[in-house]
Amino acid sequence: GLSRMSVLYTPLPQAAKQVIRTFGLDVTVQAISRATYNITAGQSTLTTTSTSLKGLLSEYHAQEIGDAIKAGDRKLEIAASELTTAPDTEDRVVIESAVYRIVNVRGHYSGEQVALWELQLRGNA
Repeated sequence: GLSRMSVLYTPLPQAAKQVIRTFGLDVTVQAISRATYNITAGQSTLTTTSTSLKGLLSEYHAQEIGDAIKAGDRKLEIAASELTTAPDTEDRVVIESAVYRIVNVRGHYSGEQVALWELQLRGNA
């Protein structure tokens, strides 16, 4: 089952989207996918789809730093409805020309539907 902290109730997805649009900063999520494999060249062609949206960026608390969360990692929260596909660790996020790797993705749910994506970002990619 889902933990209580991960469940957002029905009116919250719209409220979260509005708060992020109002107070968030401009970010670009770059979804990277392997489009085709060229047998002759022996390599895959990468396709990048960029989506500009608003996100809430924050630092992790000192007590959260450990094996999974490193000093300098940042947390980015974005409304799930702003993306057509779920973000993953192959994707990148651009904030004020700095490029970050996504090292972890966590969905916060409203019933069965993801309302908010929480992305753990690390350094310049």
